[in-house]
Amino acid sequence: MQNIILDINCPNHNRFERSKIKIIKRFNYPSDEITPRFRSRPTLDKIPSHLIIGRYVEEERVKSYLTNYLREIGYWRYIIRMNML
Repeated sequence: MQNIILDINCPNHNRFERSKIKIIKRFNYPSDEITPRFRSRPTLDKIPSHLIIGRYVEEERVKSYLTNYLREIGYWRYIIRMNML
């Protein structure tokens, strides 16, 4: 588990976009915590560019965290596909 690729039907531009979220595993981080980091450029500003996770976080928990986050901000209905690489 290193990256998550989101295929999005962008509501702002009304076209297909692909976003890559990098997963960074930190060993000096709380072992069960997930924290998003956001892009410095303004494209799809609500979607994080990185997810920093602790060492014992499993793949299913990362997927459910991202799904819940996208539902919370209202982007889940625009997601076409979510691939874990």
